Amino acid sequence: MANVTGQENRALCLLHRIVIMLSEKYSKLKTLQEAKKIFLSKLDFSLLSKEEKISVDECAYRVTSRPVFSEISSPNFAASAMDGFAVDSHILSLLGNGNRKKLKINLDAFPVNTGDALPENTNTILPIEKVKQICEKSITVDEAQGPWKHVRMIGEDVSRGELIIPLNHLVSPFDVGLLLSSGVKELWVRKRPRVLIVPTGSELFSLCEKDLRQLEKGEIIEFNSHIVYQLLKDAGALPERHSIIPDKGTLAKILLERIRDVAIIIIIAGASVGSKDHTAEVIRNVGELVIHGIKMRPGKPTVLGIVEGKPVIGLPGYAVSAIISLREFVVPIVERILSITPTRSLKVKATQAIKFNTGFDEFIRVKIVENGNAFLSFPLRMGISIISPLSKADGIIRLPFNSQSVDEGELVDCELLKSVDTIKKNIVVVGEEDPIFGVLDEMLRETNCAGEFGNLFFLNHGSLGGVKALKKAFLKLAVVSFSDDTEEKFQVMSLLKMNKQSCFRLIRIAQRDLGLMLDKRNTNNIGSLADIARFDVNFVNRQCGSSPRNYLDKEIKRRGITKEQISGYDVELYSNLSVGLQIKEGFANVGLGIYPVAKAYDLAFIGLVKESYDLLTTEGFMKERMFSLLMDILCSRKFTKRLESMGYYVEETGKIIF
Repeated sequence: MANVTGQENRALCLLHRIVIMLSEKYSKLKTLQEAKKIFLSKLDFSLLSKEEKISVDECAYRVTSRPVFSEISSPNFAASAMDGFAVDSHILSLLGNGNRKKLKINLDAFPVNTGDALPENTNTILPIEKVKQICEKSITVDEAQGPWKHVRMIGEDVSRGELIIPLNHLVSPFDVGLLLSSGVKELWVRKRPRVLIVPTGSELFSLCEKDLRQLEKGEIIEFNSHIVYQLLKDAGALPERHSIIPDKGTLAKILLERIRDVAIIIIIAGASVGSKDHTAEVIRNVGELVIHGIKMRPGKPTVLGIVEGKPVIGLPGYAVSAIISLREFVVPIVERILSITPTRSLKVKATQAIKFNTGFDEFIRVKIVENGNAFLSFPLRMGISIISPLSKADGIIRLPFNSQSVDEGELVDCELLKSVDTIKKNIVVVGEEDPIFGVLDEMLRETNCAGEFGNLFFLNHGSLGGVKALKKAFLKLAVVSFSDDTEEKFQVMSLLKMNKQSCFRLIRIAQRDLGLMLDKRNTNNIGSLADIARFDVNFVNRQCGSSPRNYLDKEIKRRGITKEQISGYDVELYSNLSVGLQIKEGFANVGLGIYPVAKAYDLAFIGLVKESYDLLTTEGFMKERMFSLLMDILCSRKFTKRLESMGYYVEETGKIIF
């Protein structure tokens, strides 16, 4: 063995002691998952999460801390959807079969452009191309036209008082338009957590403060804090870089001085067990050292501590280790404070056929749900004038002009608007629309503010659409509404009894009265369903497949009333709220809807039938924790009291009916 000098021997002894220290220190490391669980469980996120009120112009990419409701309807007036002439549809009622009629401009027919408000005493738009002759003072027409044709109805996109942005929602640029169009100027958002970044090390210097020609041996340019700064900024935090701290005494002073005005402190370097590594020691002296060393490479020396209830995290000095540690521990804390997750892209399977023949590239807004090993896409409402579907969408499917069809079950590319992690948490519910769903979603979000489970999202495809989705195993949840002797009830009961195992279950949410909603003055003296066929009554309808529409079609057939006899039968709206709003604003005399909406809009109501509003699900989903959470809400006094105040029957709420 070669002779060694005394100096070399001392160096070998020091190295040996360091190896022993390291082996002792890291002999009982926590796994990454264990470390996360222990550390996160010790943090009080109510202390870290604050809120502030900001203007809509500043709210993009911020997270709501309270739900937002529309201040006005969008649009807040009935508007022309085409260039042409606004007229009263009654004037045109006898046209056809060669009959022509001359209308005086600005007396019988009023020129309008797309987007103009309808003049008084008009209710339909004659497109310019349908006018047979235009003179200086009159026009000639030869076709009858019903009310509200080529008209954007008040509240077509959003109804006044409607929930437009839920709690814990990452506001998108599309949401900004939705908020402004709904009359919202300010909203409450979660404050971006302030994070102090403290680089340490006597060997470090800032490139901005030193001439490279004066660089001495052993000096290192400090750049880790700049990487950490940008990553935290991308995560939604408000980072601040401190000047380089050379010693542990100064570090302890900084921790105690700054911990109260920030949410998180990050110390870079000094996390190992060398003679100059003081992070763990300093944290132990001024607070609680939770974990030092984790079974992960790179990133093993990571230090996790708490000072005055705030997380203080020591990142390793090597850049890659620091970045890995930051992504595993700091970014999740920031995201939990803000209730957000990052974004990407993927292939999705179409749940229904989509066909276009426009010759243009088409962009389909979709909601996405994970189903086994696949992601399923559900198309949302189309229309260039309505922004709310884009606000709610998870992605966009592009159909190129030369390939404008998608078959059911086909895999297609989808450009994501939200993160894959967020999409995986989606719990999409298909079925019958009702304001109850907004209440259920709000209470679930309050219970689920830590993000343990996904949030509910509703697709308004009617009860039969919900039954179809469960039959095809697209989803685990549907909401259905039916009364006795209806097609909906037949389809639901057929599904429940389709096999001996009966793998589907029906849970009562509430019961509701379906009937005629009308203005309290009732100037047209409407007293029964038969009156909607009168010439002087303007009716407003629901979309095909909805419970009110199905009930109406069944009843008018039974009574011998034709669709043509009902003025406004072809005017289709997509919610009970929209129908109530048209009546409240005087654009229709009557519509079919539910009593809670009539009560909310202070309308008169003539009850016709009592309906059940139920949750349809699978036995498999009933075994999941999410179902237990839903049932806890359904059976809570807070939920039933809220529904009672709205006008629902809650005697059987939470009961398993089948």
